[in-house]
Amino acid sequence: MSRLAGLAFVLLVAAHPAGQAADSHRVETAIAERDAGALETWLHQAGPHADSVEAWRARAWLARADGDQEAAMTALDRAVETAPDDASPLVERARLRFVQIGESGRMRALKLARRARRDLERARELAPHRVDAILALLRFHADAPGIAGASERDAAALEETLRAVAPAAADARAARLLLEAGDADAALPVIRRALARDGSAPPDWRMLEAEALEARGRAQEAFIALEIVVDGSPWFAPARFEMGRLSAETGIRPVRGLAELEAYRGRRRWTGEPSGSEAWTLSARIHERLGDTAAADDARRRASEDANGAGNS
Repeated sequence: MSRLAGLAFVLLVAAHPAGQAADSHRVETAIAERDAGALETWLHQAGPHADSVEAWRARAWLARADGDQEAAMTALDRAVETAPDDASPLVERARLRFVQIGESGRMRALKLARRARRDLERARELAPHRVDAILALLRFHADAPGIAGASERDAAALEETLRAVAPAAADARAARLLLEAGDADAALPVIRRALARDGSAPPDWRMLEAEALEARGRAQEAFIALEIVVDGSPWFAPARFEMGRLSAETGIRPVRGLAELEAYRGRRRWTGEPSGSEAWTLSARIHERLGDTAAADDARRRASEDANGAGNS
């Protein structure tokens, strides 16, 4: 993976500024939990011609869920135009540019990286302590080349700011970096410290705990960590898929694993998440573990149909 392509993997942390309006909070929560249904419901209630920044942000995320990056960018441009002094659409537009970087040639990627940096720096001018903007800028300075404006000195200053204003988020970021480096032993206590510091942590953080536990051979505990994610954020589909995968690979709680894979297939998935075909393949493996050959064969057939575009889930 190129350094620029690595910018696509930005830690998702929803921001909740003090005094935030109820509508904005609902949109933020739906985005953090990847709850497309909640976004659609809110947008419908807002009216088809709603022109608020929250409505344009909701449209952008739904477009991203459908894989339509052009429509998402158009919606985020409108959001920025509608509320030029709101940091949220600026951060989200930068995130989308990061995704586009991974799919672009070098020259276009450099242009996108510079635009993303400008959006994030403007977001920090508006909200200096906004955590998701700081995290995204940190990733930019770590992964982008100097020609795009990356700076180790700026990254170090941002690290200090993050540790001062959001120590739990700083721990979560440190744990992610440790996991990326293959050091699950060091990552586990760090992510658990983050979770202890922030009782309203986003589901991504508990997913990091599960990843660290599994890497240390503690699959049963990893499964329990994923259950906590599902119980707290039932629309966060990645946790359901991971429960099914862990069940298929280890034999842990096969009935629950099958149920979670079924629930995963029934939910609208975001771009980049595993396909319905992959979920069916895992179901086949669990059925095989249970000795149900007929069910395993049916699941494999459905996986093939889904991969060929014939399946509905």
